[in-house]
Amino acid sequence: MTKHLQTVDDVIDALGGHKTPAANNKAVARWLGLNTSAVCNWRERRNIPSGWHLRFYLEAKERGMEIGAAVFGLPVKPSAANQDVKKKCSVRRARNGVEFQAA
Repeated sequence: MTKHLQTVDDVIDALGGHKTPAANNKAVARWLGLNTSAVCNWRERRNIPSGWHLRFYLEAKERGMEIGAAVFGLPVKPSAANQDVKKKCSVRRARNGVEFQAA
């Protein structure tokens, strides 16, 4: 069963592997070659800088975990109810014969 990580705190705690946030900050900082204060700032800002996203994604995947898109500031997939809504478009032929879509 895949563990789903939905927040920056979840990610740091899961990859840190310790019971306390401070120990997890230190473990993640050591793994990335950073100061502990950098990881503490990520928790505070609730944001992992984009340059680290791939490392976190790959490490989580290797450990059988999945990081939610929102952790990386990506849009979340729309719900099933919203997927049924279709945008109405019409195709018109321009004078030069080229087709284009208009909303």
